[in-house]
Amino acid sequence: MFVEALTAVYNANKDQSLLSPIRTAADWFLGNNRLGIALYDFSTGGCHDALMATGLNRNQGTAASVYCLLAFMTLHKLAGLDIPEAKSGGTG
Repeated sequence: MFVEALTAVYNANKDQSLLSPIRTAADWFLGNNRLGIALYDFSTGGCHDALMATGLNRNQGTAASVYCLLAFMTLHKLAGLDIPEAKSGGTG
């Protein structure tokens, strides 16, 4: 997972420039993606599997939910650091 990989590099060298990409990668699940649609579903606590050209894949699989929650937990662990807000209109 991209968030975990960036965090591992950050933990190894404390490169502050990695904090913004970590936040941006995690915010992808909340709608900072090419379609502007949140994959995380607050009503179910699950995460949709993918974005498709036509919109959101309605399936909420275990793997997607776990990766999403791991991304959120990583942000929580880094919460004491000054992580810049992600810019809207992200990619992916």
